[in-house]
Amino acid sequence: MNQNDAVAWTNAQIGGSIDFDGAYGAQCMDLILAYCAKFGWRPTGDAMTLKDQYIPDGFQRIQNTPDFIPQPGDIFIFTLAPYGHTGIITSANMNSFTSVDQNWFNASDNGSPAAVVTHNYNSFWGVIRPPFTQLVTRDEINAAYQEVFGRDADEGGMQTYLNTGWDINRIKQELYASDEYKTLQQQKASDQAAANAAAAVAEQKAIADKAEANRLAALQTEQTPVVPVDVPPAPVTDTPVATVPVVDTPLVPTQVVVANQPKASSGLTIEKVKTSISLITQIVSIFDKISGGTITALKKSVDKTTTTGKTIRTWLQAAAGLMLFLATVLTLPGFASLMASNGWLELGTITTYVAACTFIFNTIENFLAWLNS
Repeated sequence: MNQNDAVAWTNAQIGGSIDFDGAYGAQCMDLILAYCAKFGWRPTGDAMTLKDQYIPDGFQRIQNTPDFIPQPGDIFIFTLAPYGHTGIITSANMNSFTSVDQNWFNASDNGSPAAVVTHNYNSFWGVIRPPFTQLVTRDEINAAYQEVFGRDADEGGMQTYLNTGWDINRIKQELYASDEYKTLQQQKASDQAAANAAAAVAEQKAIADKAEANRLAALQTEQTPVVPVDVPPAPVTDTPVATVPVVDTPLVPTQVVVANQPKASSGLTIEKVKTSISLITQIVSIFDKISGGTITALKKSVDKTTTTGKTIRTWLQAAAGLMLFLATVLTLPGFASLMASNGWLELGTITTYVAACTFIFNTIENFLAWLNS
């Protein structure tokens, strides 16, 4: 019989009268004799002798202590003179317990029916606990404790759940509803919040460290010595160069300073630019002579006094100004370092762009000078 069955049997006796030994009617011990027979034992004597007489293996005799709480199915022992008193407990707490007793109400030598009684612990000696059939094993209870609390069951908890007659699912429900579990969950939540905060701080520090490293790298690059390079305009041969601009704005200067730049990887240098411009000017002059003045005729067709000539000269002047602006921006102090540190352009590529802008600028300037000659 498991603990639940024992309590169910006890409650079924309420209102009935058991005279197990056939003497003196329904005495308190008659109910106990019938109950113990379910477990194969027949006590002797009266209720007072239960605290001293032999009990079979499997039964437990537990004397009361200040923190002891009986369990459902326990046989309680009262040391009331002269015979004592006994009954079967159905529920209990620290202050009282409920039981089913015979011959408590209207007690007499002929006994009285079984009834539900609430007792305090005055004259309470202790209990005899029958060997209930266990619905769960120690290993199952330990596994439930590990699942809920992350530890094995203490002996008190083990005995409690071994004797409740509950299956393992009911035991888990009790564990999850316990104050210990609630406290454990609150601690886990607090630990997780602390871990999240620490991770956020570490992430912010990593971002700040990376930004500082980039700043130091950029600062180190900007401290590279600046080497200026003069780029004079290419010489014009055979024909004089007019200095009068087409529009009111004076011609932009033809000198570009290339600072803080390494040699272009393409091999395009300032000396090559000047040589190319001079060579182009000579080739144009020679071709004009060979063609019988074709180039000169072309030049006259875009005379600066005509609307077409003015428009062409204005656009060429604007293009020259743009090339000079780009060359100037690309050579600003720190600009090349900024572009390179952010991975936008390589230093060698920037140098090539500066040389190209300078080449185009000087070509346009000399072409305008030739048109105005």
